[in-house]
Amino acid sequence: CLQAVGMLPGISRSGSTIFGGVCARVNREAAAKFSFMMSAPAIVGGLLAEGKDALESGISFGNDLPAIIVGMVVAAVVGYFSIRFFLKLIANATLNGFALYVAVVGIVVIILQAMGVITDPPAATAALALIRSLG
Repeated sequence: CLQAVGMLPGISRSGSTIFGGVCARVNREAAAKFSFMMSAPAIVGGLLAEGKDALESGISFGNDLPAIIVGMVVAAVVGYFSIRFFLKLIANATLNGFALYVAVVGIVVIILQAMGVITDPPAATAALALIRSLG
């Protein structure tokens, strides 16, 4: 159920799953390992869905295929070591300070949005800004 909670905007899927495990009296390390194992179906599902859409749209890799493969390999290696690092961190350290920080920042952002200080840019403007920053 907490995997589904992670689909809400701003909610971490792995964080909600680890939280649920700890609330169920599972030790933090086991809850974290379970959470990371639960990411596999989501990743494979996303790959299949996006891959199907890409193939149906007639995507062409052209000369970019070697760069794409290198990017995938680098992402896999970095992901593997990141998960190992976080599993050790979760097993050995308390994250209470980080949880407090996230809660305070979240409350401040909600208040600033309610006051109109922070507004969401229109999607087209945000996309255009991203394209300009990359080019």
